[in-house]
Amino acid sequence: MTNKCLGRVAVVLICSVIGVGTGIGSANQINYNGKWWLSVDKWQREGFVDGYISCYVADVKGTTRFEYNGHMYAPRLTNYLNSHANEVDKPVEELLWAMTKPPYAPPKRKYVGNGNPSSGKYGIDGEFWRELPEERLGIIQGFLFCYSKYENTAKGMFSKPASWYVEAISKWFGIDDSNESIDMRKINVQIPDVLFKFHDTEAH
Repeated sequence: MTNKCLGRVAVVLICSVIGVGTGIGSANQINYNGKWWLSVDKWQREGFVDGYISCYVADVKGTTRFEYNGHMYAPRLTNYLNSHANEVDKPVEELLWAMTKPPYAPPKRKYVGNGNPSSGKYGIDGEFWRELPEERLGIIQGFLFCYSKYENTAKGMFSKPASWYVEAISKWFGIDDSNESIDMRKINVQIPDVLFKFHDTEAH
């Protein structure tokens, strides 16, 4: 094989590696199933649910009813998978939906509500981002998974790794985790609205 061919092979291999786990592609390429769920920590799980619910409730407006956030649903899903090992290959979305229905659903709220009970369209703002640094990666993964499945490219494409958006959003908010500070002028801005600021500016 010539050096020219070897170079082409190397480029293909590098591009293949880079392509895995990035942006909108990553939301589809990462297999968010029960095995993945059990492989990450509790904070990433809760963040994934919070990000997913924010997109599903605010933008998708689907029929599944979410009365709580990730703090309530994520542990129930983990417990379910720990006692139903035969279902680890099922999609997290399908498993999560099951947690909203009896016998696995949390007790009904006294008021009629749908979605993460917080202020703003998406229910997750700068204060939420500042207070829960451990959830940030999961939030972006969950939101982009939902966005890529239901919204596709409606508000732009996202081709970078979820971790890149986490860092960009934190910088936009002026987050300093060492002293838990934030730009108070931006604290009420919704996290997805910031995420959309960083969509691709050209086709990938």
